[in-house]
Amino acid sequence: MPLHEWPPADCRAWADAVRWADVLERPGPLARLSKDKQEVKQSAYGRWLGFVADADLMTEVTSGLACITPASVAAFIDRLKALFASYTVAGYVTDLDIVVRALAGGRGFDFLRVAATNLRRMGRPANDKRPRIRPSAEIYQLGLDLMAAAHGQVCPLKAAATFRDGLIIALLAARPIRLANLASVEIDRHLGRHGEDYWLTFPASETKTHRHLEFPLPKELSLEMETYLKTYRPILAARSGFWNRGEHDGLWVSAHGSKLHADQIYRKIVDRTRERFGRSINPHLFRDAAATSIAIEDPGHVGIITAILGHSTTKTAETYYNQASSLEAARSHQAVVRLLRTPSVGKA
Repeated sequence: MPLHEWPPADCRAWADAVRWADVLERPGPLARLSKDKQEVKQSAYGRWLGFVADADLMTEVTSGLACITPASVAAFIDRLKALFASYTVAGYVTDLDIVVRALAGGRGFDFLRVAATNLRRMGRPANDKRPRIRPSAEIYQLGLDLMAAAHGQVCPLKAAATFRDGLIIALLAARPIRLANLASVEIDRHLGRHGEDYWLTFPASETKTHRHLEFPLPKELSLEMETYLKTYRPILAARSGFWNRGEHDGLWVSAHGSKLHADQIYRKIVDRTRERFGRSINPHLFRDAAATSIAIEDPGHVGIITAILGHSTTKTAETYYNQASSLEAARSHQAVVRLLRTPSVGKA
């Protein structure tokens, strides 16, 4: 959750925590951190507030600090573990502990510090991501299936959320942009219509590589986008949950009626993909999937990976081509192993 959407009490506490004072006053506990490190800490607490919002924990309190209990922190850690590697989880909880102590004026939440320490001790490096990569066509089909399933659901809110998730997944499979850009899409600013097709446009100032991005959606998704904008987005936008800050032009809308943020989109994608494939596929792996699928299925045009991913050199394309080759070799080897273990083959 971005800072401008934090509860007012938390906004004031953050401002005090990062405030520089004159020579006769003590600066805030986070004031001496660099701007980059402050942003990391701010993101950690924003992630906590996003979890709090999803869990509807702030119906009677005015600060995310009031929601920090052993039970809620344990649930938060479980959610993180379902999404990230153990090292990443340890980092998020450690940063949250630092921010909470700063915002609370030094008041301790010992169980949070203990949890952060234990997670750091138990952390392990992330595993090889290749087993989690699925062909882009399979991921795209998941998106289509979710949108189709939405039409048969009785609850309008559940149908709208299902269709939204399906459209997000299908769009990301077809056009694997970075999560930050996906979450930032605003109607008539990033999303526009040219003729019968919808286009996405991101100025260079808003992309990681500082390259202007502009491309049409597949015709099939242009039709689904029209359905979402006319039928399902209005259902979500009409909600007036705790986190709703009024009307907005954000393309992706939460069940509260507020703009759906990057962390929420991340969680919905990994949950939906885990349900289908048995393993979660995070948004960044959609880029790996697209590049690997091209390298395997159409190696003659491996050069288009550079344009699809918005990179400036072919080095990444070559990396994915090599990764695809090793992945295919591993699959072929596994197929041979399965064949040799088949009883009928052994008898022959």
